Amino acid sequence: MIRKIIFTISLAFLIAATTGQSYAHEAELVTAVRPDPEGTPTKVYIGIYLTDLSNINSVKQTFAPNFIMIAHWKDPHLASKSNEKEGTYRHMSLNEIWNPRFHVMNQQWLHRLFSQKDVVWVSPDGEVVYMQQFYGDLTMPMHFKNFPFDKQTMPITIVSGGFGPKSVEFIVDSKRTGRNDVFSIADWEVGEVKGASGTYYVKGHDREFSQIEFTLPARRHAGFFVSRVIMPLILIVIMSFTVFWIDPKDIGPQLGIAATSMLTIIAFQFAVNNSLPRIFYLTRIDLFILFSTTIVFLVLIESITTSTLARRGNAKLALAIDMWAKWIFPPCFILLGIYTLLIY
Repeated sequence: MIRKIIFTISLAFLIAATTGQSYAHEAELVTAVRPDPEGTPTKVYIGIYLTDLSNINSVKQTFAPNFIMIAHWKDPHLASKSNEKEGTYRHMSLNEIWNPRFHVMNQQWLHRLFSQKDVVWVSPDGEVVYMQQFYGDLTMPMHFKNFPFDKQTMPITIVSGGFGPKSVEFIVDSKRTGRNDVFSIADWEVGEVKGASGTYYVKGHDREFSQIEFTLPARRHAGFFVSRVIMPLILIVIMSFTVFWIDPKDIGPQLGIAATSMLTIIAFQFAVNNSLPRIFYLTRIDLFILFSTTIVFLVLIESITTSTLARRGNAKLALAIDMWAKWIFPPCFILLGIYTLLIY
């Protein structure tokens, strides 16, 4: 639901920029002309430097980056011969000059750190440099089939509001693209930032907008889920197997262990539910929990069956069933664990 709202707002921004409508004050509208003539796209070089990554939320499918965006392009209209000293830049407001109207398309919420009013630096020869630091939450489509041994790709999608590929060409500035060596996040292994230019197509309005997307690959450290979810489940299932070594005539201990194992695994599922992504398909850990619950339930059925047989005088048959269960249930559990956690 949140993602649909974000997409709707972003789409409205692009359409409004194209049609001349705006939610900003009239004094803030960009009225300057594009630096290049019609038919020649203005080349805008963009780099992203990721200073920190504080959170990846699997339940909400968001991530929280802190990044600096540096963009520069040439605008001969802003060249100034009155100040040609090398290294001297003029400060101007982004809204006073032509600009590509940068918009982070997959933002949920973003804050600017440098200034409430965007400022650009203009060199004597008309080179415009825009730098801004952002932090907040961005949405990301996550694929959880291999959860908690999954790999994800975090995108930072920047779109030119109102300009298509014939007017603006985004180019990755590899010299200004990178990341810090250390991030705040501890449960993910994060790779290098990569960028690619392209177009953003709005099907309903048959429009294309210039786009540049920076991606950051990440691999989840599964240690938390192995120690807090998988291992406790294994111990609960093994606890339920102890009923096979209890004499079927001892109805109380046998049924007590089987029922307790069943209730424990159900309560355990409620406890870990908030840590798992809410999706319609089954992940590796979902299958493991499902199979573990099924096996414990079958153990309960087996213990009830053998106890009933023993109470009716068929103790020999009950002991035979327990003997077969000792050789069937543990190998099946091991095979199901290998399939769900390693093969699926």
